[in-house]
Amino acid sequence: MGCNITDFNIIGQSSALLDALARGDRAAKSGARVLVTGETGTGKEMLARRIHAGGARAAKPFVALNGASLSPELMESELFGHVKGAFTTALRDHGGLVAQADGGTLFLDEIAEIAPALQAKLLRFIETGEYRRVGDAMLRRADVRLISATHRDLRGHDFRDDLYYRLAVVTIAMPPLRLRTDDIPLLAEYFLNRIAQHEKRNPMRPDDAALAALQRYSWPGNIRELHNMLYHAVVMNDGVVLTAQMLALPAPVDSMSLMRDAAKPQPLWVVEQAAIDAAIRYCGGNIPHAARLLEVSPSTLYRRPKTRAQA
Repeated sequence: MGCNITDFNIIGQSSALLDALARGDRAAKSGARVLVTGETGTGKEMLARRIHAGGARAAKPFVALNGASLSPELMESELFGHVKGAFTTALRDHGGLVAQADGGTLFLDEIAEIAPALQAKLLRFIETGEYRRVGDAMLRRADVRLISATHRDLRGHDFRDDLYYRLAVVTIAMPPLRLRTDDIPLLAEYFLNRIAQHEKRNPMRPDDAALAALQRYSWPGNIRELHNMLYHAVVMNDGVVLTAQMLALPAPVDSMSLMRDAAKPQPLWVVEQAAIDAAIRYCGGNIPHAARLLEVSPSTLYRRPKTRAQA
């Protein structure tokens, strides 16, 4: 099993991060619903767990569901449950995550990806505390605190306004890593220590050039990308000193070359592959989510490396 970033604490001392944490700590003392915004990989779920742990429901379950991880058909069943025979593969009753979270906190990540029909049922649940399992006529009740997260602006998209206003009683923005580069030395030390523990080896320490390179990079994948890059450097190199050469950082962009080549047509497969690579990075490696953004099926992205090789 790999080193799981969701096990990590929220590390940093930048003002942008401390402001977000202070808002989260204040919200934790209430029962208000919270919407956490921020780019992929900024630690939205970690903030949600911190809010749960700091509130009156801390001893009760924290249950998480990612809106981009399931098809619309399965999402309702996962959230509210189903009864045996409700659909072809429903071989037994399933209680659902709402029932699991009763008394505690339900965290809905990537809330923007929930289909409109399920949004209506979620709205009803928020308003009444009542829900039905798929295929069941019986009304059930559950008392949960809802914390939601999104990397998109919910307003102006295919998302109900009335649901948005009920979810966003308190809104907290998690800052991207490029706006908190002063935290990178602390994060690097923390991650390298944790990775060393997991790999049962002495921790590496970045030299000055490595730290400078880490702080220059824009980090489109944010904290998750930093963690993964450091993990790669540790497992692929020996010694206790992390150098800039060990980091899989993209080469610096030559702006003059970009301007010279801007008008030069590129093969279609090159343009397609660049769009796919950018979408996958933006989504933190989540292929189904990247496929939704590109408006193609996930199988198209899974097949892409083979297509590229044949080009």
